[in-house]
Amino acid sequence: MQALKKFGLSENEIRVYLETLKKDELSPYQIAKSTGIPRTTVYDVLMSLSLKNLVEIEQSSGLEKQQTRVHGKNPSILRKILKDRRDAATLLEAHIVQVLPALKGEFLKNKSDSNFRYFPGLTGARKVYFELDKLNLEIPVSYWSYLMPLDVFGSEELNKDIIKDTGLRKKYNVKSRNLIPLNDWTRHVLTYQTQLDSNYLAHREFRYIEAPIFEFFLELGIQGDFVRTVCTEEKEVWGLVMRSHFLAVSLMSIYNFMWNLAVPVTADLIRTWGVNKFLQAQLQVNKNFMKKAKEK
Repeated sequence: MQALKKFGLSENEIRVYLETLKKDELSPYQIAKSTGIPRTTVYDVLMSLSLKNLVEIEQSSGLEKQQTRVHGKNPSILRKILKDRRDAATLLEAHIVQVLPALKGEFLKNKSDSNFRYFPGLTGARKVYFELDKLNLEIPVSYWSYLMPLDVFGSEELNKDIIKDTGLRKKYNVKSRNLIPLNDWTRHVLTYQTQLDSNYLAHREFRYIEAPIFEFFLELGIQGDFVRTVCTEEKEVWGLVMRSHFLAVSLMSIYNFMWNLAVPVTADLIRTWGVNKFLQAQLQVNKNFMKKAKEK
């Protein structure tokens, strides 16, 4: 019986205990005969069952072991034993909780299954944005993004990176998810990029939240156990790479909650925002701009 095995009884203990329930009393000899278990083994099994409070052993005043009498206890004792175990385990847990801080203090004193790397300044922000953010495109990535301004790293470098990123996502057939605030700036970036490259949305999925309380000034990407963040606002210019499973899981749960509330950005929606005048002006200033972009 699986339940009795899980209770902690061996197969021989189960056979002997079930046999003791059939009659008011039995001798070890009778148990051995009816179960087929050697008598010497039966004595050991009975002692174990007695210690587990499942049988009572009544020793005879005679000299022969056969005269020992065994009484199986009412099976309801099983529930009482389980309750006693639970009570004992709860009490033990209370004692363990008291000593856990000291034990964990020793165990975790010089250990951390995580890693945080800070990269200050524009050089650090560029390293995280252009290099470390694309270590493994086979793993899907989800971004909170305010859509990086072209003037931070230069329009040529940023557009070159976007075209490279598009090619890599096409190669690995992995889309990025991008959760953005909807404002004049993000409308500008999306019209600019989609009018510069008609395949821009093919490998990127955008959703937006249009609410004054949703202000975001970071590029924050979650990819596996990595969280990569870039800030380039005013004098706060830095990059941060954090490898932490539980940080990533916690942020992803918030991200997914917001993603389900957000509104999808479609090509039709972007078209309603009109022509990007900055792109048109840029093309007039540099007639070779589009040619260079397509050659990358």
